[in-house]
This record gives sequence, structure tokens and C-alpha cells, in this order.
Amino acid sequence: MTERQRRMNGAQRRELIVDAARTLLSERPYDEVAIGEIATRAGVARTVLYDHFPSKEALVLSFVSDEVTALIAVLTDRVSQASGSFRERTTAVLDAHFEFLQQRPLAFRILALDSRADPEIAKVGHQLRDAASEALGAALSADFDRAGIARGGPARDAKLVLLISAIQGISGWWFDHPEVTRAEIVAATADWLDHGLNGT
Repeated sequence: MTERQRRMNGAQRRELIVDAARTLLSERPYDEVAIGEIATRAGVARTVLYDHFPSKEALVLSFVSDEVTALIAVLTDRVSQASGSFRERTTAVLDAHFEFLQQRPLAFRILALDSRADPEIAKVGHQLRDAASEALGAALSADFDRAGIARGGPARDAKLVLLISAIQGISGWWFDHPEVTRAEIVAATADWLDHGLNGT
């Protein structure tokens, strides 16, 4: 621990710990990040970390919803501002989505949050994905209506699941292929969504 870290108060150490966890979780899945590794990255003893958080689960749960909330806010704002055809509007929203992931890769890890060892984390990850799906469904509601897809019907639910799964899958692929530009991935995804919703 550096002299600066020794002089820090509790709130500052807590912020260091959260920042370390956020950084590590943006790089690897939840189950691959150890509590000791978080303490080391934060530059604090494991006992200091436990003074602030009783477990890795509690630490991660302290910030996971912030990322999804921020992403939903960005997409909702972009949807409210977008106009024109379905293709034009979805292109604007997708660009906002992929720009957000570029700037905050933790958001993707949070949307893919799962755990084989921690059922509470798995449950929260599922809830966050549901929240993101509901937000996208609300944003695309008018487009579903124009496409003649009935509200509350299985076709609408199935279309939404397919769209969400496609966006998440393409996001994961893009993380592994940084040579692909944001403009290219947005255009390719918009093509698929346009076909997937309108059947063109």
C-alpha cells in the first residue's frame, strides 16, 4: 500500500475497490474474477476490502445496475430523438448502443452477467437483461405496430427475443474483432434488424 493509500479515508478506499472490480469485470466474466485479485488491483489488503463489502457478490451488486440503467437511458434518449424510417431510427439507436459499449465495455459484461457458483448473481443478471429487453421493446413498440405485429402476442415476444439475442451476440463478436469499425457493425446490424422486423 502506498503512502497516499494509507492516508485515504474509508470512502476513498471504497471507491478504489469498486473501480478495481469494475475494471476487472469489464475484462472477464464474473466467475473468473477472484476477490483477492480485486483487492490487489485496488492496492488494499483483503481484510480492508471485507471492511467495505462482505463478499464479491455484494461488491458487484453495488454497481451492476448502474451500467444497465445508464445504457437504457442513452438508448431511450436516442429513440426519442430519432425520426424517419425504421432503418434510420434503428441505425441511430444502434450507433448509440455500440458507442456506449466502446466507452464502457463493462456494460456488455453486465448484460452477459451470469454465474455457475453464485445463484444470486445469475438471478440479477437475468433481471437486468429483462429490464434491457423491456426498454428496447418499449422503444420499438410503434415499429412493431406498423409492422402489424400484435401486442401481447407470441410473435411479438419472439421477435423481441430474437432482436435482443442478436444484438447481444453481435456485441460479443465485436469485442473479439476490434478491427471492425463501429460504422460497419452498426450497418450490418441495422440490415439484420430491418429484415428481422419487416421481413424484407
